[in-house]
Formats: sequence, C-alpha cells, structure tokens
Amino acid sequence: MVLGVDLGTSATNVEGVAQQLALVRDSTRAAGATIEAIRATGGALRAPVWTDVLAAALETPIQVVDDNAGSGLGAAALGWRALGAGSLAELAPSRPARTVVPDPDAAQRMASARWRLAATVDRMAKQVVHDRREQLRQIQSGLLDGEDIIAVYDAVGAGTGFIGLTTRRVIIQDKSFLGKKVAITSIPYSKITSVSVVSNKSWGGEFFSTGTIAINVGTHTYEVEFRGAQKTHHAHNVILHYIS
Repeated sequence: MVLGVDLGTSATNVEGVAQQLALVRDSTRAAGATIEAIRATGGALRAPVWTDVLAAALETPIQVVDDNAGSGLGAAALGWRALGAGSLAELAPSRPARTVVPDPDAAQRMASARWRLAATVDRMAKQVVHDRREQLRQIQSGLLDGEDIIAVYDAVGAGTGFIGLTTRRVIIQDKSFLGKKVAITSIPYSKITSVSVVSNKSWGGEFFSTGTIAINVGTHTYEVEFRGAQKTHHAHNVILHYIS
C-alpha cells in the first residue's frame, strides 16, 4: 500500500516508488532468489503511467492481473511456504489480463539513475538519529570494534544527560552523583532485565502517552525522560528488541 498515491499521481512521483521496488528486486536477486515473472494487481494499475513506469524500472514485462486481492494472496503465499504445504504457484493470482513490455529508452534512463538513489538510501541508513551533535560525538569516541550507533537522545529532567543506543549496549550519561560529577555508564543488553514505560496516567490512555522509560538492571533502575513520545517509543522498542 502506498499512501497519498492515486490515479492522478504524476510519473515523477511514480518513478520514485518504482525505483524503490527495483532496489528490492536487486536485493532479492543478491540473496540468491530467481525471479521468473512479475505480476501486479491493484486499482492504481488501471492508469498507464503506473504500468509503464513499473515495467521500465524493473526492466521486465509486467503481467497485470485484473484481481485486487494480490496483497492478501501474497500474505497467504508466505504462510503457505512457511508450512511447507506446496508450491507457491498454486496461490498465484489469476491469469494476466495483459502484459506491459518496458520501453528500452525509459528502462535505460531509470537504470542509470538508480545508482544515485541507492547511494542516497545507503547514506540515509548510515545517518544516526540524534538530538545534539556533541552527545553523538561523545558516543562515537568510545565505540567498540564492530559496534554501531542506533540513536542518541537528549534527556530532560534531573539525573540523566543523554542516552545512547548501540548494537551492543545502552550508554547513559548519569548526572546523579554528588559534587557535580558526571558518569558515562555502559549497560550491555544482556544485563538489562526489563524496560518499562513510566506513566502517571491510567492505562485507558495511549501506551506511549508518556515520554519516560525505566531500564531495569538487577536491583537498579534508570529512568530516562525524552523530548517526545516518538523518541520514547523508539528507545523502548530498540532495547526490547535486543533484550528479547
């Protein structure tokens, strides 16, 4: 599903979606899978701009099926395969109503532009989410071999200066020491027993209506208050992922 795209969407917008699908196609092939045919379903494909651009980006004929249940069939096919219940071909959509062949010139143009998109996506993937650059640099200076930063968030309130999330640990700037001393505490995910959302509201409200999480390490609990529920949600889910 692509939100905000309809029959009146311009070719330029559609090209962006199609190029992303081409990158998915490339990743699928790189993983060793063989793509024998591409079938497409959905009401948007009634517009020629969609089918023409998709075919050019994928450099492959698109078999358009007059069936709007393609997404449901795809989900069923994945379950079918996980169960080892037979060939996925048995769940394929109905026979194609028409086949759209890619225009060679358009296909060449889109292929030549795809490397720039891939480079942009790769560069964005390497950008670390952070609130303050000096906090990010402090985390970067202490990284271990093979360790990557996921996010660095500024904390509000007393006690915690910031929290860094990496692929190996949680790093907290602890300002709760006497004498204005500050400590950088590293907590391996293996030492975290649980992560909680702290709220003074009833559970009738939203799960992440608060901006605070509690990280439990043995008998000690670190509370971190974030600048917004979205950051709270992200930090909670990252920690939960690595301790599960």
